[in-house]
Amino acid sequence: MTVQVGSRRVPLTHPDKVLFDGARDGGIDKAGLADYYRLVADRMLPHLREHPLALQRFPDGVGGSGFFAKKVPDSAPDWVHTVRVDRVTGGSVTMLCADDVATLVYLAGLAAVALHPWPSRASAPRRPVKLIFDLDPPGRTTSRPYGGPPWPCTSCWTSWTCRAIR
Repeated sequence: MTVQVGSRRVPLTHPDKVLFDGARDGGIDKAGLADYYRLVADRMLPHLREHPLALQRFPDGVGGSGFFAKKVPDSAPDWVHTVRVDRVTGGSVTMLCADDVATLVYLAGLAAVALHPWPSRASAPRRPVKLIFDLDPPGRTTSRPYGGPPWPCTSCWTSWTCRAIR
């Protein structure tokens, strides 16, 4: 199936594929994720635009195994903004940037439920323009509600002035 987003025709395969299982409401499928991305695009795009993305994809839903993808799929529409970036280990990879609503809907079709923007722009991939804190280190879990970092440096944390995404 295809979805019309502005002037773009966006492929959305298996729109009823459940990505987030919900006991009461049946969960959220790819079409629902696409609707959500459209709904929050005005708030989301300023943080993604012009930044190469690493995608966390879950083709069998978040209860199944997922994977990280940096390379743009060969089947990507030609209107998706792509950028070739050099790897530190040699070679290069072509990544995508989510610059518009149509690209967000395309990402929903890929079951990309977590979008990880680079801290740098595509035009200058080795010059970060923002600092990103990843507060979910691998192998560590906590049952307490989020109230700061999971380490004992809370005095440092609370003295910072942080601007939240609103």
